[in-house]
Amino acid sequence: MSFLRKSPMPIAEGGTNATTLATTDGTVYFDGTRLVTTATGSARQVLTSNGAGVAPSYQASTGGSGLTAWGVQIHMPNSPASGYYSLFNYEVSTVLTDNQWVTPVAATINNLFVNVAWNDAKATTSVVTLNVNGVDKALTLSIPALGTGLYSDLVHTVAINQGDFISIHLNTEFNKAFYCFVAIRAS
Repeated sequence: MSFLRKSPMPIAEGGTNATTLATTDGTVYFDGTRLVTTATGSARQVLTSNGAGVAPSYQASTGGSGLTAWGVQIHMPNSPASGYYSLFNYEVSTVLTDNQWVTPVAATINNLFVNVAWNDAKATTSVVTLNVNGVDKALTLSIPALGTGLYSDLVHTVAINQGDFISIHLNTEFNKAFYCFVAIRAS
């Protein structure tokens, strides 16, 4: 039995219909007749469609929200009146460095949302504040005693740098339950 090898091998026969895929670390795509590779992108570039019939290419990112994060904070009875939460850890700590997370990108946080499901604080206004690198920022919400529902600060903005430490600072009434969902959005 003999085998006839074709070059390039057609896609229908399991090949690439190309004689070479020369770009190391490029992205493989189909150009309509064969498999080819893009040029290699660089750090912080995204693969972008350039329209029908045009090869995709790596370009600087020009859109997206930059950063969106959310988490559930559960402030249980017997919790301290003031504490810090990470967006990814629902347990309160009076020690700021126990509940911080590192921001992956530089951005401007322009929305803070808090949806309060349960609020036993009868005698005080609860305050939820974005904390960056140990400093409470202007992005803050005041929730009235026994207040529930959605609260938002869409007015204030806070610039953050890649590597900054962020946490949510909650001040509420001692020994009262306060359950909420917190979300931040940045651009």
